[in-house]
Order: sequence, then structure tokens, then C-alpha cells
Amino acid sequence: MYPDRPSPFSHCHSAGFVIELAAPSTPLILTLEAKVVFHIPTSFLYDSSIIGVGGIMRLFHLIAAFIATASAASASSLTAGYPTCAVVCVLDAIPQSRCSGLDQKCLCTDLGFTHIVTACVTANCTISEGLAAAKGSADNCGITTEDNRALPRFLTGILFVLPTVFIIIRLVNKWANPSPWAADDTTAMIGYVCTVPLVATTYLSLEIGLGNAIWTVDQSRLTDFFKLLFITQTMYLSGLMATKASVLYFFLRIFPATGIRRVLWATLAFNYIIGVIYLGLTFGSCRPLSVYWEGWAGERESKCLEYLPLVLSHAIINLVLDLWMIVLPITQLYGLHLAFKKKFGVILILVAVSAIRIRVMSVFPTESNVTSRALWVYVWTFSELCVGVFVACMPSAGQLWRSIFNKSGSSAGDPRSRHASVYGAEMVSFSTENQKHRDMSVGSGTERLTQPPRSPV
Repeated sequence: MYPDRPSPFSHCHSAGFVIELAAPSTPLILTLEAKVVFHIPTSFLYDSSIIGVGGIMRLFHLIAAFIATASAASASSLTAGYPTCAVVCVLDAIPQSRCSGLDQKCLCTDLGFTHIVTACVTANCTISEGLAAAKGSADNCGITTEDNRALPRFLTGILFVLPTVFIIIRLVNKWANPSPWAADDTTAMIGYVCTVPLVATTYLSLEIGLGNAIWTVDQSRLTDFFKLLFITQTMYLSGLMATKASVLYFFLRIFPATGIRRVLWATLAFNYIIGVIYLGLTFGSCRPLSVYWEGWAGERESKCLEYLPLVLSHAIINLVLDLWMIVLPITQLYGLHLAFKKKFGVILILVAVSAIRIRVMSVFPTESNVTSRALWVYVWTFSELCVGVFVACMPSAGQLWRSIFNKSGSSAGDPRSRHASVYGAEMVSFSTENQKHRDMSVGSGTERLTQPPRSPV
């Protein structure tokens, strides 16, 4: 039908995102007139084949026969508002359907008809035309989609309260218990700053259509949707790197032993290297980069990295790093007699969040309904970053709490309580106890040296 242009449905990507429409259990029908119903499927499978000359002639014969039996006014209304390529494909498929062309209910459930039209639309319609056909088909077949945006709006607001409250507590603690501004403070602030744009990108994406079926989204806004997705990814990578660095800097302040400090510095370097690498891969994911948000329509030639290996590899490395950062302090806390349930509970929560996000990210790039499936990607991504800021600020919250209520028998200015939460206080206590034991050992050794030797009996 369009011999001078390639099929735009042949592996069209936007930074690895394939835009297609998922076929529901009930096919969609495109009603072009009150008495004539045309079926438009929504399972646009990628096929680079184009209808041959014989097929084109057959399509035009069908159109001619159809128009010959309709009035001029009816013929005009038949194609109004619908892509021509889809209309031609439907006309060719009607004689092959088990339904009468006038039986809309039958065509709405004819899966065989769906597959016939799918091949034709795939080869001859652009993605924009396919989305327009799917929207009209859904409307005329009475298929409605539920608006799922209320809960994410609420969750985003509630989740943002968590890091905001704890970053304020961290700053108040700096004023109430003066201490030098350190690297863990700087990186915690960077992590929080990265959550702020995520609130904006989430609400803007929800306004565009995040959480709804892709064919219900205004096509003029899809480019904006992918721009916001790109911003979300860069802010997430930056914020996650910063919050992990804040926790590692805190460990460096409370663990004085040379061995553990070397391991912590190596872990910190690894965290920065991984963060920079994946930020670089994100900015270099498409050439040119604008294809990341403009390539969804398949109208530009480009080369993009596969999205699935990129996000999965980062998610797995992130999970392993979380586990490693849990193991590191535990190796220093064996003498504190902590309850096993507390240790296991912290590990379980962190592992569960990371594992769920891995699951969500593993299916997201392969899903056809991108705007709908991206909803929980946003939710879990934002949740992970908010929890990261919360964890990084827990020690300051614990110190401020003890300063106000004078808990644990320590004063607000006691350096042993500085930078400690309930969990952090135990780590500080362990470090302090180690120092006491070392001092006692030195004292005992000195005492033995100054005492006169006992005469053998």
C-alpha cells in the first residue's frame, strides 16, 4: 500500500521501548457507520512484511464493491476520523470473518478476524495510525479502561513526607547537637534533592496518562511522557548512588578498625563507579539521545541500547550491594547480642523492596502497554529512593530523640551518641566498647609491668 516507505512496525523502539498495543481477550471493533462495523485488533505484532500487489488490488476491489452499494454520503462517513490504512485492512478481512459485516457484537468477539487484520495493519500502518485505530475501536466496541491514577497520587504524596521529615530532622539535629558538616550529610542532602524532581515527574506523568492504556493517551503527549521517564531514571540513579554513599560514609565514621575501613572505602568506590557507569549508559542509550523520547513513533532512524539488560543488570547489582552493606556492619556487631529477628527483619525489608522492583522492571520493557505498566515502575522507584534517604537520616533522628528525652543515660553532647539511631547507637556502642576493652588491656598490661615479679614458690 505504501511501497515507498518501510513498515514502521518493524522493531520500532524508544530507548528499547517497543510501542505496540496488547490484545485484550475481546477484540476491538472500529465502527465507521451505524450499520457497518470494522474490526481493528490491538495486538500489533512486529512484522516487516508488506502486502503484495495482488493483495493491494484485492483491497481496492473490495472498497469499490463496498462503495458501489452505499450512498455517497455514507461512503464519506465510513472513513471519517479513522486511518485509511486500517479501513482498507478491515475491508479486506470482512469477507474472511465468520460474522456478518453488520453484526458488531459478533465481530467484537471474532479472534480470527483480529489476526487477519493485525497482519495487514502491522505491515501498512504507522504506530500513530494504529493507536488512533485502537482508540476508535475501543470506543465503538464499548471497551472501557479503569482510571488507576488516584492511588499513585496518594502514595507519591505520602512517600515524599518520609524523606522530607527525616531530612528536616537531620538539619535540626545539626543545630541542636553541633558537629562538623561531613560527607554523609552532603550525600544525604543530594539524595533528598533527587527525590524532589521525582515528585514532579510522577504527577506530570499521571496527568499525561501514566497508569492508563496507551491508546487512551493523547499522542501529542507521548513524547513528553518519555522525556519524564528519562528524567526519572537519571534522578533515581543519582539519588540511589548518593544515599548509599551517605550510609557508607556513616560507617566510616563509626568503625575505626583498619580492616573494615579498607573494605568500606572499596565498597564506596564501587558504588560511585557503578553509579557513574549507569548514568553514562543512560545518557548514551540512544544516538541521538532525543530518540529516547521521540523514537516511539518509529519515524526516525536510530540506534538504541536494549532497555531490559540495562535496567535488570543495575537492579541486580543494586540488590547485591544492599545485601553487602547489611553484612558489613553485622560483622562488627556480633558482640552486641542483637536479637536475630531485628537483623532478619531489616534484611527482609530491604531484600523484598529490591526484589519486587526487579520483578517489575523485568517485565516493563517487554510490555506493550507502556503507559499502563510504567505505573508501578514509578511507584517502586520512588519508594526505594525515599526509603534510602530515610535510612541515611536514621542516625541523626536517633541522636535528636535522645537529646530531647535524655534517653540511654547519655547527654546531648556525648560524642558516643552522635550520629546514632537505635540501630546506629548499637554500632557506636560497639565501637566505644571496643575502645574501652583496648584501654583496659593497655592498662592491665601497664599494671603488670609496674608490679614487682612474684618469687617462685
